Amino acid sequence: MYCPAHFQVDRPIDLISLIEQFPLATGPCDLMADHIPLLYEACPSSAGRLVGHLAKSNPLCQYPGDEELLVIFQGPSTYISPNWYAAIQESGKVVPTWN
Repeated sequence: MYCPAHFQVDRPIDLISLIEQFPLATGPCDLMADHIPLLYEACPSSAGRLVGHLAKSNPLCQYPGDEELLVIFQGPSTYISPNWYAAIQESGKVVPTWN
């Protein structure tokens, strides 16, 4: 995924803080993405690891434990109702969004 330099986060402590505050990650399996609660576990001899729990019937359980996977942690977000926009009074042309 393209990420402009001004949005990159290179400090591990900031990434760990995000994981600890918002542990629900999106992780892919081929063309499938599952929401999985993950916790960061510190390890003195490495960068640490992510630990979580999956149901045995989840296809992600078929992947070897040492396979590299992409996980995406998101910060706070919420639904924004079109009723919250001042423009609704003026034009009525507003749409809901997620922010």
